[in-house]
Amino acid sequence: MKRLTAVLEKDGSDKIAGYIHTDQFLLTTVGATEENVFKNLRELIDDYITNEGADDDHWRNVKATDISFDIEYDLTSFFILYSAIEVNAIAKLASIDQSLMHQYVLGNKTASATQVIAIQAAFHQLGERLMNISLVTG
Repeated sequence: MKRLTAVLEKDGSDKIAGYIHTDQFLLTTVGATEENVFKNLRELIDDYITNEGADDDHWRNVKATDISFDIEYDLTSFFILYSAIEVNAIAKLASIDQSLMHQYVLGNKTASATQVIAIQAAFHQLGERLMNISLVTG
């Protein structure tokens, strides 16, 4: 299975933009959902493999259906796509000032690499906590 990094971005519109950049190509698309974006990207990859990449040894015997995506988001896009996650809660978990975190989310400031790692760790920590939740009936 071949893995590619897909970057997803969203602004205030109703569409999600996605792109993949490799040494061979840059593919961009938009869709209403993340699933639409991945479907479109697979179609674009299939088109590349069939046409321009037909003689490219790197893509020989690769099928678009065999590709999986590693997904990357910028902070603004992530919080738009996952609006149920509270910015302040992630700021607290990441030990980042809440007003500074809001500046990152709004795109007014750019987080340093160290801060991005702390924010990502906070997301993972929250995810681990959620995975361990058990609910009971009344």
